[in-house]
Amino acid sequence: LTFKKTQPPVYSSNMDVRLAQEVRMVDAPNGGGYLEIETQSTTYVLRSNERALLHRWRRELYELLPYLHVTEVKGGWLYKKGETAHSGFKRRYCMLFSSYRLLYFDSEACTKRKGAVDLSVAEGVHATATSKGHGFEIATP
Repeated sequence: LTFKKTQPPVYSSNMDVRLAQEVRMVDAPNGGGYLEIETQSTTYVLRSNERALLHRWRRELYELLPYLHVTEVKGGWLYKKGETAHSGFKRRYCMLFSSYRLLYFDSEACTKRKGAVDLSVAEGVHATATSKGHGFEIATP
């Protein structure tokens, strides 16, 4: 796959899609969105204002590499608490994928990923009471 970064610093490069471990499609509510192609060392993000174009790219990748088929299971708002004892709750838009990955963003437009949780290695999920009401804690290594 040959790509070009159009925002400074501008550059062109190639990616061996055979190294892809996961492909995720995120539609933005206002149209467009992005396609994430994740390798062992890098996550490539291909953005477009044309949702149909992104879906076409995803379909072509799935035809080339059928083991990559990952779907969005659920999306919605959660309050996430930081890892330190003094960090508070922050509202995050979360998307759960069939690959057991939970991605979270600062807005529903999903333009800037704030983080990810690999649920495939989760050691447990525990119900907990929080200052925001009911909650849960995911234990990961």
